[in-house]
Amino acid sequence: TTPQNVALEDVHRSIEMFRAVSVPILGIVENMSHFVCPCCGDKTPLFGKNGGRKLAHTLGLPLIGQIPILPDIREGGDTGQPFATTDAEQAKAFSETAQTIVDRIAESASGGPQITIS
Repeated sequence: TTPQNVALEDVHRSIEMFRAVSVPILGIVENMSHFVCPCCGDKTPLFGKNGGRKLAHTLGLPLIGQIPILPDIREGGDTGQPFATTDAEQAKAFSETAQTIVDRIAESASGGPQITIS
């Protein structure tokens, strides 16, 4: 989701639908969480603050990550050099989010039925 109310409402309804049909949900990722000023590094919540965190809390889900909005992300996509693979400090949001997703998948898989094929 993005942090703005209209997006949060859509995601809330989507999660209710997925829960109704027993689709597992790993958690919430908040995209465009904040803008990082390239000059001073200040974080500005352009689309609202912590909307994904609040939604996750309301629905009893973990907040998996908060991805900032940066010109470098668009530029990297346009040039074929993904920002997430750089050494930039803000790129850590991607690797930390990805690792949390991997961990959550591993946790959910270990709780399922064990199948043996012989």
